[in-house]
Amino acid sequence: MQSGRPYIAAFWHGRLLMAPPGWRSRAPHSVMLSPHRDGEMLAGPRMRAQSGIVVLARLSGAPIVPATYAVSRRKIASSWDRFVIALPFSRGLYLWGAPIHVARDADDDALETARMDLEISLNALTESADRRMGVEPVMPAEAAAT
Repeated sequence: MQSGRPYIAAFWHGRLLMAPPGWRSRAPHSVMLSPHRDGEMLAGPRMRAQSGIVVLARLSGAPIVPATYAVSRRKIASSWDRFVIALPFSRGLYLWGAPIHVARDADDDALETARMDLEISLNALTESADRRMGVEPVMPAEAAAT
């Protein structure tokens, strides 16, 4: 974000490899990862947002900024997250979505709305980025039945 104010960048685990070059290198930043060895969230399928990020946004007051990238030449890992590995000489692009603000007094319904807004935004950005690079989009796993 251009304002210089703190924000929470959100991107899918399968797009982790090329995410760091998408931000200014001089800006201070921290990374939050799952304690699992590869960051896998045991309760969350591919490209399905979990509630932790919206709770963090509520507690911090920082907006969530959805982000993704796509490349024209890639290898897709057969892992749970369909990890995207950029191949040499690829063209690529980064896309950022509109910030998602979570009020500090957000109730459970508001948190769920923000979680769904984030998931929808990230999935739409990721599909758009893949299509703009001329590759088959990686699609989300089926939503868990509730």
